Amino acid sequence: MELVLFSAWSQMIGDAKSSGDSGLQKLAVKLEGKVAKIQQREFPVMRRAYGKAVYQQLWVNNIETNVTGNRNATIQFTGGYFASNANKQKTQETLSDILTMFRFKKVNYKWYKYDEEFTYYTLDTPPDGTLLAQK
Repeated sequence: MELVLFSAWSQMIGDAKSSGDSGLQKLAVKLEGKVAKIQQREFPVMRRAYGKAVYQQLWVNNIETNVTGNRNATIQFTGGYFASNANKQKTQETLSDILTMFRFKKVNYKWYKYDEEFTYYTLDTPPDGTLLAQK
């Protein structure tokens, strides 16, 4: 729900900034700074919550999830399912959009806990403070 709220704020700010009303434009710039600060605070919390929610769904398939790193920007999936590169690629393709929306920076796929030669993907996502793209 927070992603929807951030998107709505971003749209309102964009509309106000492109309006002909200078007073409204000034308010939009002020609101943009406030929303950026809220996003910087909330995205790490949202990523942690996403990791816990996904764990609840995947544990029945013996897949563990863990959110780590600076600002909770890395998500790791661990399970025998990821011994196959095809499964890693399929999972990455399936989850790519949602992981990008939550602005994860990196995704690790391990087939067992101590796997040191794991596969990872680096995601090109904007900083947490950057407002969501307007449509």
